[in-house]
Amino acid sequence: MAYPAEYRRYGWDRSAEEYRLQQWTGAESFFGQVGRYHVRCFATDGTLSIQAHLDTAPQPTHGIASYSDGKSVVEQLFISDGWACGEDELYLGNEQSDHNGYATVIRRSK
Repeated sequence: MAYPAEYRRYGWDRSAEEYRLQQWTGAESFFGQVGRYHVRCFATDGTLSIQAHLDTAPQPTHGIASYSDGKSVVEQLFISDGWACGEDELYLGNEQSDHNGYATVIRRSK
């Protein structure tokens, strides 16, 4: 059985004008035999950036099934904990097949 490899992922740090390696990653399960929700987190410029997605099963080829599903799950986790979510969006210009290139801004509720 082949296992999905975790590749190094980088995010752009605007204040340092360089790419940074992700600081944290998390997933529902280690291998995600039937797929899993997965996040990669970057702390840059005083902001935590969470790249969320739904992985495909590792066989026959590991990949990303959906960015928008992962985004929705993370939004709901923050909302259920009392955070303000979705009032603002930030355009990043990184559209893919199932998302529009906008990031949700999550803030502490006042």
